[in-house]
Amino acid sequence: MSSRPLEPAGPRRLLSQLAPIDHLPGSSPRHSEPDALGAFTARTKRWGRVQVPLSPPVTCALWVLLVTTGALSGWLIAVLAGGAACSGVVCSVATLGNPDLLLILAGSCATTLLGAAAVTSCLTRAGAPELAAIIVAAIAGTVSLLGIVAVLVITAAVIALAVSLLAHIADQV
Repeated sequence: MSSRPLEPAGPRRLLSQLAPIDHLPGSSPRHSEPDALGAFTARTKRWGRVQVPLSPPVTCALWVLLVTTGALSGWLIAVLAGGAACSGVVCSVATLGNPDLLLILAGSCATTLLGAAAVTSCLTRAGAPELAAIIVAAIAGTVSLLGIVAVLVITAAVIALAVSLLAHIADQV
């Protein structure tokens, strides 16, 4: 008697006898049927150019972003031209240490949103290309305002700390 283990030859033999799967059940392997998806997309209307309304809060936020980045651009132009003083830690935080890049971001946001306002009924309706431009401009504008927001948050935190300290001192007296 041999002590060789027996292999389960049954499943392997069954797998080798099966035909390869090259099509879905119930359909023929040849492409005799018409391309249903291609026919459907050929008949449909392209919706990318159709302008849809933007919500009033989005429109308001875009206009606020346009005005603030426009004002920031004006201030940065004055700073870079030497007409406005900007020095110290506050200026470094507000300009994120690079006023040139900040001017590019804020200026591109303001001009892109201004241009988009002309073709989107004052930022109330937008199609796919306009919406893509608005989103890129909004991201650039938001990044350009991060330094100003940081200065405002730090200022608010210092004021809150001072008020709570004064309240604590007033309670002690």
